[in-house]
Amino acid sequence: MSHHIIAKYHELINGNSSNSSGGGGILTYCYRWKIHNWNDVKPFTETTSPPFKADGLQWVFKFYKGRPKSPQALSLYLGILETSPGCLIGIRKKVAIIFVLENLKTRGIDFGKLELPVWFCSKHSTWGEETLISLDEMDRFISNDTVSLCVKFEIQESIIDAPPEITNPFKKLVNSPKFSDIKFQVIDEYGRDKIYYGHKGILASSSPVFEAMLSNGMKETFEDKIQIYQVNHNAFLTLLTFIYTFKININSLYEAENLLSLSDRFDIVPVRKECLRYFRMELNDDNVWGIWAIAEKYSCTKTSTACRDFVALYFDILLKKESTLQADPNILRLALENDEANIYNEERIYELVVKWVNYSKDDDDDDDDDDLNNSISNNNNNNSSNSSNSSSSSSSNSSSSNSSSKLQNDNSSTTGSELSTSSASMPSELPENSKDSSFNGNNLIIKNFIKNHKSIIDNGNNSTGDDNLIIINEDENEEKGGDDDDDEKVNVKVKKNKNEYEEEEKENDNNNNNNKFPKPWKGDRLSALPTLLKYIRFPIMQKRYIFEKVEGNPIIMEAEGMKDLLIEAYRFHLIPDVANDYPTNRIKHRRRKPKNDWFID
Repeated sequence: MSHHIIAKYHELINGNSSNSSGGGGILTYCYRWKIHNWNDVKPFTETTSPPFKADGLQWVFKFYKGRPKSPQALSLYLGILETSPGCLIGIRKKVAIIFVLENLKTRGIDFGKLELPVWFCSKHSTWGEETLISLDEMDRFISNDTVSLCVKFEIQESIIDAPPEITNPFKKLVNSPKFSDIKFQVIDEYGRDKIYYGHKGILASSSPVFEAMLSNGMKETFEDKIQIYQVNHNAFLTLLTFIYTFKININSLYEAENLLSLSDRFDIVPVRKECLRYFRMELNDDNVWGIWAIAEKYSCTKTSTACRDFVALYFDILLKKESTLQADPNILRLALENDEANIYNEERIYELVVKWVNYSKDDDDDDDDDDLNNSISNNNNNNSSNSSNSSSSSSSNSSSSNSSSKLQNDNSSTTGSELSTSSASMPSELPENSKDSSFNGNNLIIKNFIKNHKSIIDNGNNSTGDDNLIIINEDENEEKGGDDDDDEKVNVKVKKNKNEYEEEEKENDNNNNNNKFPKPWKGDRLSALPTLLKYIRFPIMQKRYIFEKVEGNPIIMEAEGMKDLLIEAYRFHLIPDVANDYPTNRIKHRRRKPKNDWFID
């Protein structure tokens, strides 16, 4: 069957019907359907028309070219389409149907059957005629291997008795201390902790990890409070909400990343699938490398395939993106392994790898340290201007010196063939029962707290006299950069109303969401270089380009295995007859990927 030709109309017949729920007459509809290449239609197979709208519902027209009970007969059916689960519950419609086989050879001589009125409902949503006409008798109605079918139906009565709305009874128990028999002390990456309330029975029935934790004699079985480290507060509350209500709302990639980590940790499969689906729907040229890294981390083949196809399709655009220079080398390797890429020469891929290995960007932590020093200085010294400028200058000089020293060490060191295992581009989390010393007031927690609550610290000396305050007192030894290594003891006092603190904490998280995904990869780029070079197809490059750009680059030539790759390229250009000795993809250009081959579901 090559295609469908669809024609449909409906008309309102004037008159009153005491049985019609809407009053105002009987609704009459007609749907005409032409099927070309009739001889190609498979027997004993259901063929369904595109859906059409009638009386506020979606309907379909079906036919069988023979069925097991009547193999030599044409069967026609009319059905209501269930567009969403339960949408037909409470709906009943009394319908009179006429099935017609139109004569395409002689106009006006059609064949039809009138069916007695039947009731359509959720349990009986399809009615029809199993033996409309014999297949042998259809020849006089067929013209040019085309069949025209028609269904006319009248909706004589409509009854709508909608079921009562049922609310989730557990919704009011989300994070509620009422009837709670377990508490979670959730400590995020900044050392801030919150208490969340749960109910063992509900948690255990939703997660096999919770079930084992709360019932199999583990330490948590006998405790009323469980500590969880390195977990985002909003993500944990979202997970709890899903467990109690089966509803989930993801608003950003940062939320999806944190929620995916939690759902994988506690083996809550529906949340895991929804997070990965959200990643696929939000895929673009700025985040594809980060999403691909997450898909590989959590072994999601479907999402990895979508990312691989996206990169192959838009490789020429991704070459110009800074996100590509920040990508994890393990993911770049997967892209270079792919035989498909919409790029016109291999030289551009080589230039991308050169840019990637030379890419350098100041770490955000350096700027954060400057802000930290300025904030501390403002709270302890009235002459903060000179002190903070000196601190910033010292930190910058120290950072530049360290960066320069690190680069020299990297250039002089021997590199390996395996990629660095740094996972800075993917979130890491501590084991549930690990004891994180940073929670007990060490430098990291105070740094991060000041970084995220600078506005509070600046106004920290204003006492409100309110008993409902958060007060933090910590002593911290901060090493100053520059020539002098004097230690300075810092005392930080923060006072804030609890409600304002919680609102500001949430606002800070929301404001930083877009900046936290994807995370730039931070690792030894020189050690990762040899593995990337292995997947560049040097033999298909121009000879002069190889001599000038590749052999003339000392950093590239010092990479392990590069000399062998160069010999391979020169050998191919000098002796083309030995091409059969090469792996097939090493001497062939990458295939272009058609745009219609890529889609997301």
